[in-house]
Amino acid sequence: MIYQLSAFDNWIRTEIYPEKILLTSSDHLVKEYLQFAEYEKERICGYFRKKAINNEPPLLTTKFIQVHQVGINTIIDIIVSYTKKPLFILLPEQEAFYIRLCQIIEEITHFIKQHLPEYFDADLPITYTNAEWSRAHLHKQLQSLQPLYQSIALDKALLSIAIRPFKLLIEENKRISHRELAYLQELARGLQGLLDFTESTDITYELHLILFQLNFNFPRYVLHYCYWLDAKILDIPDRTQRFDKLAWYIHAIEQIRFKPNFVLVPELPSLKEQLLTSIKTTHQYLLMEDKPVHQMVAEQTSDSNKPERIKIRLSVSVPVLALFLKLLIKSGIIINENKAEVFREMAENFTSLKSGSISYHSLKAKYNKTPSLAYLQLKDILIKILDSLKQA
Repeated sequence: MIYQLSAFDNWIRTEIYPEKILLTSSDHLVKEYLQFAEYEKERICGYFRKKAINNEPPLLTTKFIQVHQVGINTIIDIIVSYTKKPLFILLPEQEAFYIRLCQIIEEITHFIKQHLPEYFDADLPITYTNAEWSRAHLHKQLQSLQPLYQSIALDKALLSIAIRPFKLLIEENKRISHRELAYLQELARGLQGLLDFTESTDITYELHLILFQLNFNFPRYVLHYCYWLDAKILDIPDRTQRFDKLAWYIHAIEQIRFKPNFVLVPELPSLKEQLLTSIKTTHQYLLMEDKPVHQMVAEQTSDSNKPERIKIRLSVSVPVLALFLKLLIKSGIIINENKAEVFREMAENFTSLKSGSISYHSLKAKYNKTPSLAYLQLKDILIKILDSLKQA
């Protein structure tokens, strides 16, 4: 597989830098430049399509396309830097040329995302031009939500929590990932849907439902929900009814089904996990209210005497484990919707070749950016497994 962006990169650095554009640009030349960009875009997309159809090795194809995603970001950053050079004042038509050029190159990323989603790395950052467009579009969508603040029935604190993630992109100008952008776009659509409900609708409940479906595992939301639930439970004077109410909420939360591939903060436990942990802690506290002191002490002592969990020892390094994990996920063997859950369980239950423990963050980092050596090491391991399978 050959890197396909070299011609683009060289052309942008040597042919269309601002000094040259200011001196030589004409309508005819600009048209030729854009035609060249369109031709290169179609050629590169065709190359990707051909490699995917020819059943190239999935892991190799994935890494190949990841390199191109990064390359596209770099090229667009260079073009954008041309429009911001303080020593050169571009004419409006020259600035429009650079913007159009970015859009053409951006279409390569859209092609990969739409037609080769299994190879697309959604954790890589979006391009500058995509960020600018998305920032403006999402800001417009949030502005349309202003009528919700006039709703007497809606929990305004809850609404403020729901729109907080947008600030990273809109107000703080952070370059977010494709996955984060897709989440914000889906959340914005859900929030806009609240405008269609009538006054008789429990709009706060509908907002909770949106956040639940999108696995909105933001700690502040978990805290807000738990405070709200604690208040409702404390309002119930009868102890048996308290238990019944808690049991109902636990059952309802356990039945949550998230939209596939949506989670606000992948590094954190899912919304379901966080809520159930908090509610069951409260449930345990209520159960222990009437226990004798000696019984509580005996139970706590019993817990402290439990043997330490024995972890599964692996003879491979963390990068090799992360790569093997990626292989299991991409081949559909591991089907958890939230990869963070998988990383967390692996870190808690396995040890690596060099360490008695595995860091969650290290495992995630090696999963997203695997060293080349790990590919060779895993290849040798898989060959040994195949040999063992033949002898079995």
